Amino acid sequence: MLKLTEHLCTNKEEYLFYASVLETKSRYQKKAAYIYHKYGRNDKYIAYLENYLNRQSEEYVDLITYCMENKFYEDAKRVADIGLEKCREDLTLIFICLLLDAQRNQDKKTFQKLYASAKRC
Repeated sequence: MLKLTEHLCTNKEEYLFYASVLETKSRYQKKAAYIYHKYGRNDKYIAYLENYLNRQSEEYVDLITYCMENKFYEDAKRVADIGLEKCREDLTLIFICLLLDAQRNQDKKTFQKLYASAKRC
């Protein structure tokens, strides 16, 4: 039924309305967030990701990627710091973000510390 509904959408407004219906059901909120992102409602996409940050890396990675692509480096670092503290899954992108931030700020000591930690993981 979801695939059929999605295929019936023909323009941005219909997809955004479809996403608004999906987000009312907790099991479809992730799908709604990605539709919002695809059709330019990044405020809704970011709100979803921030609300669902937990011990899994997927939401952290998505939010960090979004922030870095849009040159919100301080926000990416903030999310990466939280992810490093709370997340226990794949930390690769989290470490990459923090290493890039240390490099950008020419913080050699932090860079070396992070690099050593990343190698242990």
